[in-house]
Amino acid sequence: MRLIAIVLLAFWTQDPRQPVPDATAVKNADKLIHEIFKDDFTKKAPADMVALAKKLIAQGEQSDNDAPTRYALLKTAHEVALQGGDGPLALRAIDLLAKSFVVNAGSLKMAALQTAAKNVKTPDDMKAAATGYLALADEALAADDTDTAAKAANEASQLAKKAKELPPPGRPRSRS
Repeated sequence: MRLIAIVLLAFWTQDPRQPVPDATAVKNADKLIHEIFKDDFTKKAPADMVALAKKLIAQGEQSDNDAPTRYALLKTAHEVALQGGDGPLALRAIDLLAKSFVVNAGSLKMAALQTAAKNVKTPDDMKAAATGYLALADEALAADDTDTAAKAANEASQLAKKAKELPPPGRPRSRS
């Protein structure tokens, strides 16, 4: 009876996500994606890139895709969304990627936010980027990833200073 309980506990606590697919399979899937969406990839206007990222996410959400294709669709969507300047869409693609695959979502989100933050110019853009960092800090704290939480909180603080805004009360601050 005890063995059955242990087996059931192990089964219920298993991570339902798949490992990251083989690099060669992902590369082949990425090549196919670029062939299918060839015309969309030639458009470089931010609005066109965001539209392409949305198409890729929609395709990536379909359950009939194999793992390498789904991974390539969502990873490419995140990259294209960033190139189009849509940080929240890139974060959505990362969330979908992390829901299906064993990836470090905190690390991917930190990199995405850092890329997006390079292009902020106005105080409102800085506030929006700081809000993204604070959301990441909250997520990281909930996942016991204190390193990412501290880095995200520090980045939020730096952006808030540039925007001449104080961070909202009760938010985590960096310990540096």
